[in-house]
Amino acid sequence: MPSSTDGPGKSQSTAVHQKRPALLWINHFAVLPADGGGTRHFELGRVLAELGWEVTIAASDFNYQSRLHTRRLAVDGRRVIRESSDGVDFLWFWAAPYERNDWRRAWNWLSFARSLLRWKPKDYRPDVVIGSSPHLFAALAGERLARRWRVPFVFEVRDLWPESLVAVGARKGPAYYVLDVIARYLYRRAARIICLAKGTQSYLAARGVDRAKLVYVPNGVDLAAFASIQRPARETFTLVYAGAHGPANG
Repeated sequence: MPSSTDGPGKSQSTAVHQKRPALLWINHFAVLPADGGGTRHFELGRVLAELGWEVTIAASDFNYQSRLHTRRLAVDGRRVIRESSDGVDFLWFWAAPYERNDWRRAWNWLSFARSLLRWKPKDYRPDVVIGSSPHLFAALAGERLARRWRVPFVFEVRDLWPESLVAVGARKGPAYYVLDVIARYLYRRAARIICLAKGTQSYLAARGVDRAKLVYVPNGVDLAAFASIQRPARETFTLVYAGAHGPANG
C-alpha cells in the first residue's frame, strides 16, 4: 500500500543499506504493471534490485491517460508517497492536473520538476541519478539533484527535444530554442547518455555529443511476465507490439 514518506523505505538494517549502491531513476510517467503503460523502469529496476542495488523510481501519480491522481487523496496534499513492489521503491510526486494538451500540460511538467527540487529527504543520498526525458524538465531536475548530492548524472534520452516539436509540425519559436539550450546543457553535464534507439546515437554524435558517453539500452520484454498466458491450440502464436506510429516516430 502507498504511504507518505520523506525518502525511500529502509527494509534492511542501516549497515546493509549503506553498503548497497543506490540508484535514483527519474521518469515523470513511470508506472507499475497494474497501472497499465510502459514498465521499462520498473522491470530494469527489479533486475538491478536482484543484483544488489537499492532502486528508487521517482514519478508522478497523476496519470496522463485517466487525468487523475492515482495514489493521493485530498488529505495527502502534495506530500511524497512511497510504494514498494518487488524490491523497487516508487516515490510518487505531486504534479498539477490538466485535461487538455494546452498550457496546463506544460505546467504539469514544470510542477513535477518543482516537486522534485523541493524534495529534501533525510538520510538518503543515491550513488547515481538517472533523469529520463519524456520531457526535459524532469531530467533537468535530476541533474540539479545529482549536483546537490555530488554524484554522477546519467541522461536517458527517450524523446529528442526540441526536435519532437518540429516533428509534430510546430515552428521554431522561443520554446524550441529554450528546450535546445536545456538539451545541450544536459548532454554536456551527463556522465553517460542512455539511448533507447540506435538512430539517437548517430544523431547525437553528429550534433557534437561525445560518442564515448553514448550507451545503447533499448526496450525489451520480460518473458517471465507472459508465462501464465494460455497458448491457443494452433502451433503458431505471435504477439507483436510495433510501437507508436505518428509524425514524431518518423
